[in-house]
Amino acid sequence: MEETDFELRRVVGLLQRQLRLILITLVVGLGGTALVVFSLTPIYQASALVEVQPRDRNLLDPSGDFDTGASDMTRIASELEIMRSDATMLGVIKKEALVSDAEFGPRIGLLDRVLAFLQIRQPTLPDGDAALRRVLQNFERASAVSQIGLSSIISMSVRSTDRNRAAQIANSWAQTYIDAQVSAKIDSTLNARNILQARLGQARAAMVAAEQSLDTYIDSNLARIVGETGRADVADLGGNLHDLLAEKNVLSGRFSQAELGLRQKNWELLTNTLQSDALRELERQREQVAATLEKAAEGPAVNLRAELAGIEERLGRVADEAVADLRRAVSDNQSRETDLRQRLRTAVLSSSLPADMLGEIFEMQQGAELGRQQYQTLMSRTQDLDAQATLQIADSRIISPALAPEQPAFPNTLLSLAGAGIISLALGIGLAFLRENLVGGLLTEDQTEAVLKIPVAAAAPRLRSPAQGSLADLILTSPLSQLPEAIRRIRVTIDQRLRRFGVQAEGQTGAIVVMVTSSTASEGKSTVALSLARAYGASHKNVCLIDCDLRRPSIEAMAGLPSSDRLVTYLSEEQPVIGTAELVVRDKQPGVYIIGAGERADVPTDHLIGGPNFARLLTQARARFDVVILDTPPVGPVADGLYLVGYADLILFVVMSGRTSQTEARLALAHLRAARRGDEPVLAVLNGQERASARYKSSYGYSYYSDAS
Repeated sequence: MEETDFELRRVVGLLQRQLRLILITLVVGLGGTALVVFSLTPIYQASALVEVQPRDRNLLDPSGDFDTGASDMTRIASELEIMRSDATMLGVIKKEALVSDAEFGPRIGLLDRVLAFLQIRQPTLPDGDAALRRVLQNFERASAVSQIGLSSIISMSVRSTDRNRAAQIANSWAQTYIDAQVSAKIDSTLNARNILQARLGQARAAMVAAEQSLDTYIDSNLARIVGETGRADVADLGGNLHDLLAEKNVLSGRFSQAELGLRQKNWELLTNTLQSDALRELERQREQVAATLEKAAEGPAVNLRAELAGIEERLGRVADEAVADLRRAVSDNQSRETDLRQRLRTAVLSSSLPADMLGEIFEMQQGAELGRQQYQTLMSRTQDLDAQATLQIADSRIISPALAPEQPAFPNTLLSLAGAGIISLALGIGLAFLRENLVGGLLTEDQTEAVLKIPVAAAAPRLRSPAQGSLADLILTSPLSQLPEAIRRIRVTIDQRLRRFGVQAEGQTGAIVVMVTSSTASEGKSTVALSLARAYGASHKNVCLIDCDLRRPSIEAMAGLPSSDRLVTYLSEEQPVIGTAELVVRDKQPGVYIIGAGERADVPTDHLIGGPNFARLLTQARARFDVVILDTPPVGPVADGLYLVGYADLILFVVMSGRTSQTEARLALAHLRAARRGDEPVLAVLNGQERASARYKSSYGYSYYSDAS
C-alpha cells in the first residue's frame, strides 16, 4: 500500500512539475482544432428512410405474395447493392442535373491547380463519358447507404454544403430507387408475357393440328366405321358434314373474292361475286355516269363527278353490308361444322369399334384435349400478366422523407473540440512523461531519484552570486540561510550513508574521501565542494579540499586565495622537490585546508591525476585529515574524473536543476559506476532548484533562516 501511495505521489508530482507543458499542449491543440474547425466549410447530411419488403407484392393476389426463395437478410443486402448501384445513381444524376451542379459536377482539382500554377500543364474540364464518371465518383463519395440495425429499414444519406440541396437529392435518390423497382417489375412481367405469347402460338398450332388429325382420321375411315358398326346415323352425319364442307368452300371462296373486290374497289368483281340486284343496279348507274362524264364539257363535268362519287359511296355501303352478311354466313357455317363434327365424334366414340381403331381415336382425342387445355392455360396466364404489368407497385416504400438538417454533420464543433481536448491532454501528459524521463531536465528530488536511480542527498536552492566572494561564503557569513542548511543536509546524508556501508565505522582511522563531480560543466560542483568542506570544518573536522580540475581550476578563486601552480608542478615531477605540506593552504574556515591547482594547465592532465604522485598525495592526506574532498572535472567532457573514482569512498554527483540533460546525467552516472572499485555509494545533489526556497519556507517557517537566504 505504501509503495502504491509512493508511485501515486510520484505521478502527481510529475504532473505538477510538467503542468505548464501539459497546459501549453492543451491550448495549442484546442486552438489549432478550433482554427481548423471554424475555417472548414460546413457539410450537411440529410437521410431518407426506406422500408424494404422481404417479399414481392401482388395487387391481383395480395394474400398470396410469394417468397423469392432467399432469406430476408439476403433480400435486404441485395436491395442495398441496388441502391448504391451505378444505374440508380446515374438516374439521380440525370434527374437532378448534377452534371451541371457546382458541387457535384466536374471541376478542376487541387493537383491540376498546382500544375497550372507551376506552368507544367493547363487543366481542362472533362466532357462526355469522362465528365459523367467524374460526377458519379463525386456523388458516390457524398452518399451512403446503411441498414439500421437488423431491421428492414434502410437509410439513404446525402452530404452537401447546401442543407436544402442535401434533402432534395436524398429524396430524389429514394424516389429513383422506388421508380426503378417498379419499372424492373413491369419489365420482368412483360418479358414473361412475351415469352408466353410466343409459346401461345405454338400451343395454338399444336391444338389445331391435333384437332385436324382426329377429324381427318374420322373422315378417311368413315366408311369402315359405318361398315363395322352398321350405324346409319353416323353415315347421315358424315353425309351432312360432306355437304357442309362443300358449302363452306363455296362461301369461303365468295368471301375471299368479295373482300378482294371491296379492298380494290372493283365494283364489277363485287357485283359478280355477291350476285346482288342492288349492286348490279348501282354498277349500271355508275357506268352510265362514267360514260357521260367522258363526253361532258368542263362545266357539267363537275356535277357528274359529284354524282359519280355519290354512286360509288352507295356502292361501298351496300358492298359492306353484303360482305358482312357473307361473313356471318361463313361464321354460321363454321359453327355448324364444329357442332356437326362434335356430334360425329360422339357418335363414333359411342359405337362398338374395333380395339385398334378405338385406341387410335382415343389417343388423338386425348392429344387434342391436352392441347386445348394447354392453350387455355397459356392464354389465361398471358392475360394475367397483361393485367399485372399495369398494376405493379413497389416492394419498398419511403417511410420518412429527408428533411433539411439544422446542424452540419461535419465538422461537429463540440465533438471535435472535445476530441481535440482529450487527445491534446493525452499528448501533453505523454510529452510530460517523455520530458520528465528522457529529454527534459531534472527538476525535483523525486524526479532525480526516479530517473537516476540513486538517492538525493539534498536540493540546493537557486541563488544569485554575490557581487563579492562566492556562494560558498554563505557558510561563513550566513550559516542559517538556505544554502548552508542544504549543505549540512548533504553532510549528514554522507555520514549516514558511509556508516551504513561500513566505511566510517566506530573507531575507524584515516580520512574518508568524498568525490564531487558532475556530468557537464557549470553545474555548481565546485561551490558544493567548497561549501561541504567548510560545513565539515564547522563541525570540528580537519578537511582537505583538493582541486582536481586541473583544466579549469576554480577553488582558489572561489575561496579568495592566491593562485599557485605548485600542485601541477608536484604532479609533473618524477621526484617532487617540495613536500605535500607545502601544497596545503589554510581556508577562512578553521579546520579547512585547500590544495589549489593554480592556473589552467597547458598539458594533458589525465596522466597527472592517474600518476603515482597523486596517489602518494592522497595517501598522505588520508593519514593527516578526517575528510578529503576531491573537486573533480565533469565526467562527460573529460576522462580525468574516472581516474579519481577508484580513490573515493563516496561519490557526490551534482546536477543543475532544469538544465542538466537526463541523457547526459545517466551516461555520466553509468561511467562512474563502471569505474568504481566496488559498490561505493553514489549520492545526487540537485543544485539550483527554483522551488527549494518556497519549500523550505513552507515546511519549516521563514523564521528558521536568516535574511541572507
